[in-house]
Amino acid sequence: MGSSNHNVTQAILSWYHQNGRSHLPWRKKISAYRVWIAEIMLQQTQVATVIPYFQRFMQTYPTLKKLANAPLPDILHLWSGLGYYTRARCLYQTAQIIANDYHCEFPNDRQALERLPGIGRSTAAAIAAIAFNKPETILDGNVKRILMRVHALEGNVYDRKVIEQLWSLAEQYTPKQNCDDYTQAIMDLGATLCTPKNPQCTQCPIPKYCRAFKSNSVDQYPAAKPRTVIPKRECIWLVIMNKKGQILLKQQKDTGIWAQLWCLPECTAKDNIKAWLKTHLNLTVGPVKHLAAFSHRFTHLQLNITPIIILTTQTRIVKQNDWKLIWYQSEQQKLAMPTPVKRLLTHTLQNTTSQS
Repeated sequence: MGSSNHNVTQAILSWYHQNGRSHLPWRKKISAYRVWIAEIMLQQTQVATVIPYFQRFMQTYPTLKKLANAPLPDILHLWSGLGYYTRARCLYQTAQIIANDYHCEFPNDRQALERLPGIGRSTAAAIAAIAFNKPETILDGNVKRILMRVHALEGNVYDRKVIEQLWSLAEQYTPKQNCDDYTQAIMDLGATLCTPKNPQCTQCPIPKYCRAFKSNSVDQYPAAKPRTVIPKRECIWLVIMNKKGQILLKQQKDTGIWAQLWCLPECTAKDNIKAWLKTHLNLTVGPVKHLAAFSHRFTHLQLNITPIIILTTQTRIVKQNDWKLIWYQSEQQKLAMPTPVKRLLTHTLQNTTSQS
């Protein structure tokens, strides 16, 4: 490490010891298990959102062994609302691998960690560095942004060549000692000061090393991500309610964005709803009421949803297919469901209760 790089690293460490986010729950009682859970939850998710989920997760599954022995539906239920459910399924798979192959002890080697489901190079490095103080280099979104500004790097941060350059630079700043503190420090610097918008450069510990700051061009780095047109899909969600006030839910299959989660039956605008219900559920229905349409956006898709409340006197469903169905009435039923489904059901059930 060159003297300039060493000075940058030491300045970041000194700042961290005074200003680091020591209040974060995963910074307490540090272990590989707790670091792993936090790092997975923090992928594409804000800290404020993660904190209550992390705390509930630790209360329910305080050890890897308990997580490995838990049913996947229970884990998905606890994850409900956090999004990106593949992360939860990978947690489950990884917990079982570590329990079976490593006797519930996390491997402390980055390469071994990378081979586990859902753990990429940067996440593996974070676990090795924070939990085991290994001199491993991370490159999350915060670190990318800091390096792009410090070095005034042109180009798209998603470009393969730019990423390779960023890895090389990140490695140059990673210390051989105190890598646990440095890893958390560089994350905190990006999360609290070197933010995407309105960075607090006057409070930064390394402005004299930052080319973007010295050229008064911090807001130009990293370059804006090229805009892409997000495809849209129209669908109709069927809120089928029986005379007991229960709503019919259908479990998704084992693949897809919402794999294994409980959702509402879905059809398209082209379908005749009453005919669709008769064909797929052998269901005779009464009044139909359209609710206000809304959208739910994924990173790659915008789902435009029109909910329709359908009343039926039937409480027994004669299935015409291999769907898994259940009547749902309250949150006491611990079912894993996507956020828009959960919100719609809560709203519908509350309104039904208040009108009864």
